[in-house]
Amino acid sequence: MDIFELLDSKFNLCNQVDGLNTMLFREKPLFYYVYYSFAEVFEKNLLRSWNYSMGRLTFEELFSDLNLYNHSDKRKIIKKPENEQQAYLCLQFNINMLLYAKNHQKAFVDYSCDLDKFFTETMKKCLYIMDKAGLQLVEHTENKYMMVVPRDDKVRTVAESTDKDTAILLYEYTSPLLKGNYKKKREILKLLSNKIEPIIKTYSAKYTSGLGHDIFKDLGILFNNFEIRHPNLDSNITQYYKEPLTKYTPKEWEEVYDTAYQMILEAFLVDNYNNIYSKTIQKHKNKIGLNK
Repeated sequence: MDIFELLDSKFNLCNQVDGLNTMLFREKPLFYYVYYSFAEVFEKNLLRSWNYSMGRLTFEELFSDLNLYNHSDKRKIIKKPENEQQAYLCLQFNINMLLYAKNHQKAFVDYSCDLDKFFTETMKKCLYIMDKAGLQLVEHTENKYMMVVPRDDKVRTVAESTDKDTAILLYEYTSPLLKGNYKKKREILKLLSNKIEPIIKTYSAKYTSGLGHDIFKDLGILFNNFEIRHPNLDSNITQYYKEPLTKYTPKEWEEVYDTAYQMILEAFLVDNYNNIYSKTIQKHKNKIGLNK
């Protein structure tokens, strides 16, 4: 193992993100009579106009609501991530802050600093973290911000073959920030179910047995019996009420929903095969005479 492999093997997500936090919140590369951190200038000139702040006026208020504020630190800055989920949250926040600042560089015009060099160095740090952690950026087309999500070839393949709204839902479900949040996952699945329900009906009729039949049958069961398409815990709707679900733990709910999500991907792939790939295969079979 050479020195580069050794350094690469020591990658620690929380430590790396904290290093990025240092570049943005602790170091003071900007000068205007006194030295300022990048975050101090951003807070003063850009935070109020930034949609990502959701109306909050200070980083102290914003990070307190995100559970990322260290109240014992007199410097009033973002704390070191304590776990992977906090690291993902910091990373997504920092990247969106940098991109917004990059598009509003006039806010920094009075400050002495090589901004191009600063943005290059900090974005290089972001990209290194993303690459090592197996992450990618996906733009949320409705809310206009960049999501940090895992790189997953199956998700990408399905997302690229469907409409933008569905693609965003598919990516959003995989966000590390949703780990443990089964209620938000349920909301996303409810929206996805509207897109996939017609496909279920089509292929349930087409496949009367076999793996295809089982996939769509089981996906329909998950949609209709586990709080996705019907209010199964509402005792006023007798035909949908499922008393055992009242004893489900958050972990059990998340297991069901993660399984439903994976089966949605499989359903889309089956649809892609029938509408795209099978026709391409048939065309080339015809060209070499395999159907004669």
